[in-house]
Amino acid sequence: MVYRPRALSIDMAPGVDMLAPLQPGTTAFVAIVDGAVLQRTCHPPGVLAQSLASPSNPRPRVVPGQQVVVDRIPQPPTCINTTDETVPAMRRCWLARGMLYDLAVFSAVPDELTLRPVPDNMVGAAGCRVGE
Repeated sequence: MVYRPRALSIDMAPGVDMLAPLQPGTTAFVAIVDGAVLQRTCHPPGVLAQSLASPSNPRPRVVPGQQVVVDRIPQPPTCINTTDETVPAMRRCWLARGMLYDLAVFSAVPDELTLRPVPDNMVGAAGCRVGE
C-alpha cells in the first residue's frame, strides 16, 4: 500500500514523492505489482481514467500495451465501513475504488511555481505484465 504517493493528485504529475531525484543522464523504472495506491483526491467518474490514459500522457514505448484504467469498481462485499486507521486500508470501504489494470506513464515532478509537470526521467507502471 502506497499512502498518498504525491502531494498533488497523481494525474497532475504522475510519480511518487518518496523517491530521491535522479542524477542527470540517468533513468529509472518503478513498478507497482500486486499493490495499491491510496490517493488523497476523489474525482468524478471518468476523470482519472481519462486523464491517465489521454494522448497528452503517452505510454512509454519500453512498456508495450494499452492503457487500461477503470476508475470505479464495486466495493468488496466484506469491506468494513470505517475511518479507523488500525483497520488495514484494503479491508476498508472507500468513497470510490478504481483499478489500474495496465498503466505505464512517464513520471514527472510538479514545478514549484507553476505546478506544471516536469519530466524526471522515471517510467512508472502499475498492473502491467512487466517483462512479457
